[in-house]
Amino acid sequence: ETTMFGFKRPRSSPMSLPSIASLPADHLAVDYCRRRQLPDAALSHLYFTDEWTSWLTELGWSYAMPEDRAPRLILPWFDRDGALLGAQARRLDVTGKAARYVTLKRSDDTPKIYGWDRLDHQRLIYVVEGPLDSWFLPNCVAAMGADLLHLHDHYLSGYRAVYIWDNEPRNLDVSRHLQTAITRGLSVVIWPSSVQQKDLNDMAQAGVDLLPLIAAHTYHGLRANLEFLRWKKLNDLSSITGKSSS
Repeated sequence: ETTMFGFKRPRSSPMSLPSIASLPADHLAVDYCRRRQLPDAALSHLYFTDEWTSWLTELGWSYAMPEDRAPRLILPWFDRDGALLGAQARRLDVTGKAARYVTLKRSDDTPKIYGWDRLDHQRLIYVVEGPLDSWFLPNCVAAMGADLLHLHDHYLSGYRAVYIWDNEPRNLDVSRHLQTAITRGLSVVIWPSSVQQKDLNDMAQAGVDLLPLIAAHTYHGLRANLEFLRWKKLNDLSSITGKSSS
């Protein structure tokens, strides 16, 4: 059974935590997700706990944390059979560095591919960096970092996919990954200079209509290489002049 965008409804899983969808409307975690404008379909796949270390003990995992009762949004990921592989946790009661995500895996060799259990290989696949960003596109998985090519090499080779890095033109890792993907003939998004937001969630919050924008700026082959060179030249120039490239 599927929902908007074709998201599969959550199967029974080893999650003993309450989903965001099950919480009262005035709950801290619900408010956070609403402010981020996450679609309703995401709320059954996201979870909440303020007993972080107790939950980890229940799973048989461990992580050195200075406290136990901070509220956290839990973003789990599963294998194709629905077995829990790992989870990201974000503190909801602080901002700045203290709010960074903590990522835990079942074991050191556990793959990081958020949304893998919900993916339809017969449709176009979108590949992004962040788990929350993945909820703003249909049939989307997240690498939980900038190494989208790892997902291509290990899981998505041979399938129709579009690789979408965050809009960080001055990030050398992003530039390097993007150039490698183009060289390998993959379809990539090269953001236009008119887009100022960093990621899909920020763009959605700013009212950007994502699918038409992405469709208009997805390239591969020679055209991708030409667009990349133009993008790099514009951003190299803006870094020298200190002015926006828009």
